[in-house]
Amino acid sequence: RIHVQRNGVLPDGQQVTLLSTTALAMQRPDRLVALVGSDRGNFRLSYDGRTVSLVGLTSNSYGQGAFSGSVEALLAALERQFDIDLPVRDLLAPDPYAALVEPGT
Repeated sequence: RIHVQRNGVLPDGQQVTLLSTTALAMQRPDRLVALVGSDRGNFRLSYDGRTVSLVGLTSNSYGQGAFSGSVEALLAALERQFDIDLPVRDLLAPDPYAALVEPGT
């Protein structure tokens, strides 16, 4: 379970704090299920090594697509495709310590 607090800016320039909670389970190299609840909406993401599915629980929407590769590759593709930042990505890296700590520290 991961709790995230981010600062954001509304279109009118007002600064806000956005909160989210994610419950996830992962099996390396290519299985992931995540349930995300946030101020911006709730969704469920699942990946079985062949197909990634996203259910928008707030928006009552559904999308599915083919993808092959590791969980790390999936998260990188999602960040690129949708221009988003996934703070959980470092924690799910093959070596979380190396992903979180700068070299030489």
